[in-house]
Amino acid sequence: MIRVTCSKCNARLKLPDEIIGRKFRCPRCKTVMTAPIDLEGPDEDETESDSESLDVSTDAAPTEEQGIAATPRLGKFNPSAVYFLVGAENLVGQWKLETGWQVKGTQGLLPAKTNAQLIPASGKFVLIEALCELTDQGKKLKKLTIYKLGPSDAAKRIAGEPTAILALITGYGTMTKNQKNSVLAAIKNVFMREIWGGAEKIREFLLGFDSHTSTIEEE
Repeated sequence: MIRVTCSKCNARLKLPDEIIGRKFRCPRCKTVMTAPIDLEGPDEDETESDSESLDVSTDAAPTEEQGIAATPRLGKFNPSAVYFLVGAENLVGQWKLETGWQVKGTQGLLPAKTNAQLIPASGKFVLIEALCELTDQGKKLKKLTIYKLGPSDAAKRIAGEPTAILALITGYGTMTKNQKNSVLAAIKNVFMREIWGGAEKIREFLLGFDSHTSTIEEE
């Protein structure tokens, strides 16, 4: 259980663990907010009396049918995809079925578990899913999805349990131009041209200045 303050009406709210990282509605003014992830400490303001706080139930989490995009939940990696972990400007590491998590070093990619010292201790990170599909023309890059991660030490999780970072997804994300450049270079390094060469929408997105789109899918 954590406590937050409504950004609109300033009501003190108590959130159950099930809502952490998800969108919820303030029971007083109905404003939609995203519950922060609190992985370390106890409840805020423990000395504050319960009578001054409003309980928020799991029923307060809005659904996609109500016009609010639900927080994406990934329980496992898609074996048909490659995942890129990107910091503010550069590629941090990548996951694929054959190798698991690898971290970027000065001499290329190295196993994350034995090279944890190369992983940034903190920052703002996004996780990129590059999904391939088998078509009549062979294996093709078909979809790119951007996920926002929290907390600030999210990157460190790739040195432990491989899927631990998936639990830190807080929503769909976006990329800056520098991040796009690093992802484009990584895609070209991982996939043969026959795989990524026909992905015109994805290539156009990565070369362009669109900073709002979270999912790009080829027809």
